[in-house]
Amino acid sequence: MSAIFRHQWAVYRKVVDADLMSHRRFYARLRELLAQRTGGFTFLELACGDAGCSLAALRGLPVTDYTGVDLARGALDLAGANLGDSGIPGRVVESDYQAFLVSARCLWNVIFVGFSYHHLIGEEKVSFARKLRSALAPGGEWIFLEPMALERESRAEFLVRWKQDFDARWTEFTGEERAAIWAHVSSFDHPESLERFREIGRLAGFSEVEFVECDPGRLYALIRMR
Repeated sequence: MSAIFRHQWAVYRKVVDADLMSHRRFYARLRELLAQRTGGFTFLELACGDAGCSLAALRGLPVTDYTGVDLARGALDLAGANLGDSGIPGRVVESDYQAFLVSARCLWNVIFVGFSYHHLIGEEKVSFARKLRSALAPGGEWIFLEPMALERESRAEFLVRWKQDFDARWTEFTGEERAAIWAHVSSFDHPESLERFREIGRLAGFSEVEFVECDPGRLYALIRMR
């Protein structure tokens, strides 16, 4: 595991442990959604990272197979260890998640993406949603966590709102860590509004788009498409 990965992962863990992006609320809600499914189900997690939050949400549920996909080898090593500890059958795969979907030869009941879809821009989101739709089994669902813009809010306006929350609450980070976090968000976060998510779902062939939950600051949302 490289020093760069260890540093980045340490920053990410501080975000999760401090619950600055409402991981506890969202993953508890994810568990509630999955508990409503009847019978066993397969679960694909794209950009899984260390898979710690999702595997904790899956414990005790009738998961017949878990597949975690990520491009970072260090993250996958942690995910593999967490998967082994969970007792859930499955595997982790080192791959770009879009490439993985294109080459996949099986269908899943649930596909989950946590805080990664917003790295795609414009029509890339529609193209990815179509690929994902084709990888779902009949009756399957796509559940994802995302930064979410308010209606008619521009990306620039969202970033101003996000930065205000960042300055007010993300106080336990060093100056170097804060600079790295802001550089990432301001460069790679491309949030969409709920109406845009509904449009993406329609264009990709989903019959239902459900807004499930948001954080208190209305910066992030849990959404599912079926």
